[in-house]
Amino acid sequence: MQSLFTHFRLWYLVPVVLLTACSRNDSATVTNDARVVTIHVDDRRQSIHNFGGSDAWACQFVGRWRDDKRQQVADWLFSMEDDADGKPEGIGLSLWRFNIGAGSAAQNNIVDEWRRTEGFLNADGSYTWTRQAGQQWFLEAARQHGVNQFVAFVNSPPVPVSYTPLTLPTKLA
Repeated sequence: MQSLFTHFRLWYLVPVVLLTACSRNDSATVTNDARVVTIHVDDRRQSIHNFGGSDAWACQFVGRWRDDKRQQVADWLFSMEDDADGKPEGIGLSLWRFNIGAGSAAQNNIVDEWRRTEGFLNADGSYTWTRQAGQQWFLEAARQHGVNQFVAFVNSPPVPVSYTPLTLPTKLA
């Protein structure tokens, strides 16, 4: 398994940039020699309905970590609370996207295991709902943190109903 840093380096930068850019003041001014930008937070020009994230692909692994570790990650993602110093405990996601896996975890044709996922659908048409346990853990953690908007998505049809027995966009010879 590749290091967690390899898969999280970009994900890690997003909350760092967002948290360092946020201000609780009524307005903020950014200056340099060429420009002055003033932000008036009371002058709304648009409404944002949610701030979302996705469980693909790392949550299938992170969701099976020790409870204290995965709970810390969930707090970083979903918490809207402030700590004792008034700093945000998390980035306050309000929407969570759930990747309904195609079943590529059972195949060896995708080299990077972090790009494969289990699937619920079995070859006989039945379902095994205990699969994707790590991702299901994060789905429930999001709900417990107050997230009330969810999106389910797929990247491929489930293996048992795909054109080929693969989750890759290819044709067999």
